Amino acid sequence: MSFPLASKRFLFFFVLFVPLTANWGCKRAPKVWSMDGPALKAKHVQPKVKPGQGDIPLVLEVKGGIQGPPRLEWTPAGEGETKAVAMTPLGDGGKRSFRFQGKLPFLGPGKGIRYHFLLQGPKGEQFRLPQAGELETTCKGGVSVPLLLAHIGAMFLGLLLLLLAAWRCLIFLTKGTSFLSAARMVKIATFFIFLGGLPLGMVVEKKVFGTWWEGWPFGRDVTDTKTGVILALWLLLSLQAPSPGKVTEKKAKGWAWTVLAALVFTVVLYIIPHENLKF
Repeated sequence: MSFPLASKRFLFFFVLFVPLTANWGCKRAPKVWSMDGPALKAKHVQPKVKPGQGDIPLVLEVKGGIQGPPRLEWTPAGEGETKAVAMTPLGDGGKRSFRFQGKLPFLGPGKGIRYHFLLQGPKGEQFRLPQAGELETTCKGGVSVPLLLAHIGAMFLGLLLLLLAAWRCLIFLTKGTSFLSAARMVKIATFFIFLGGLPLGMVVEKKVFGTWWEGWPFGRDVTDTKTGVILALWLLLSLQAPSPGKVTEKKAKGWAWTVLAALVFTVVLYIIPHENLKF
């Protein structure tokens, strides 16, 4: 089957654009915590923790005079006593700007840590960042590269096959051909989404965060919940795919339009930022 050149260009752009957009949706800007007072200013950018990195380095930038290095105080989330450590200087940034570093220990996959900084001003004043509450971060365990590639590869292969299935649905709606191949492709795509999202995805989550599943209805994790919604949607469409010899044109067109709408909904879910995000 041959396609017009414009159609081929559109297909190439669509296939390339959606995975890139989905990958962009996985990222969120880091949180920045700052304190702006008459005696000194301080800023801390919450670190992005990578799987398997071990201890978590923290950096605090201070402008103004202080007495001694800042102190980092931390507590395991939900339990344990508060521990404190003096931060070490990283060098003079100029114009009375100094950077200090401290480390949070690796407590295990998925273990949360709450922390804050204490500073002493030039006249002995006590400052705390943040002024109220605690900053939080999560330890992440390591995961093997082959397992991670298999998980990501299966998910994006499933998305690619859904794009191609939607393309064949468009051909069917405009030219009346390629319907049965679209139905088969949706079923194959659903298999890869299941493979990447559940068995492989759950093993990856266990190694990185220490839990098998944190999505609805057992938890509030956005990543797991999106995976469950996408899988349930396409599993339903796979089961409803008309069989050869048992399909009317009206039913086939209705299913094809549903596939196109489901693809748009799936792409929207893919591009929602989700890393460490709860609902």
